[in-house]
Amino acid sequence: MRALGILSCICIISMINATYNDSLTDLVSFAWKLLDTTSDFVPLHPDSRRTVPQLLARYGYPFESHDVTTEDGYILTLHRIPFGRYERLQERYRRNKPAVLLKHCLTCSSKEFMLLGPDRSLAYLLADQ
Repeated sequence: MRALGILSCICIISMINATYNDSLTDLVSFAWKLLDTTSDFVPLHPDSRRTVPQLLARYGYPFESHDVTTEDGYILTLHRIPFGRYERLQERYRRNKPAVLLKHCLTCSSKEFMLLGPDRSLAYLLADQ
């Protein structure tokens, strides 16, 4: 319960800081500084600081990263897991699996679909099917 209270405070302070600075980069930096100072109270999972490519490499999944520029100049990075960690490339194309697009909400990232690890996260489970 104490950890929940600390995380709630971090979220509230982060939102206030974001409106004050009006910068997502500053918000993320501020949130990580708060987490560093509270790490004695709220232990972080080792995967929490890894990027999507680092997570995929750690668990042995093949992946592709694609940068896409929108009409208004915003650059998006898309991550693709072409097949599961125990499949070979030749097997993947013989099985003819359908493509699945996972879309996160505004304040999240593609990392949300893989934070629970290969045995429970949607991205990994779909790749292994």
